[in-house]
Amino acid sequence: MEIKKSLDENDVPALANMIQEAFTGTDHGYSGESELVTALRKSNKTSTYDFVAWDAGMLVGYALLSDALIIDDEQPQASGLVLAPLAVAPIAQKHGVGKALMSEIETVAKKHGYSFISILGGDYYRQFGYKAASQFGIEAPMEVRDEYSQIKPMREEGLTDVHGTLKYAPEFGI
Repeated sequence: MEIKKSLDENDVPALANMIQEAFTGTDHGYSGESELVTALRKSNKTSTYDFVAWDAGMLVGYALLSDALIIDDEQPQASGLVLAPLAVAPIAQKHGVGKALMSEIETVAKKHGYSFISILGGDYYRQFGYKAASQFGIEAPMEVRDEYSQIKPMREEGLTDVHGTLKYAPEFGI
């Protein structure tokens, strides 16, 4: 398996199909993740990082990081990233693709000096050290069950003395 940090425009239709297949049939279901990816990638105002997993010429996984902030009283407290989505083709699930993508996104976030990665997701992410954002005094940008709004510090000092509300790019529509 190989992870590339860019996406060829010719691969966008295959990516859209893979994302839909990855989410269809899950507890969460498909909720427009492919459309979110398209909007974020086309944005001139939001920085994004693509991670594309290939195996034997087949697109088997994808992760997208985009800008996020923690704000308090309208003031930025920390700059980080949000992972949305992490998608693995059904045929490649439970073969380490998601773990490889998670490792790669954290490496890039640390390299670029981001303070945190935020995730809206289930128990899967706990194995990588993600915890409920509320444990750090950080609120989700919308109403969501506490355990689904997760965060992980990317710096040694962590999120010490940081509190507030997560703010995602406008493309999220929240």
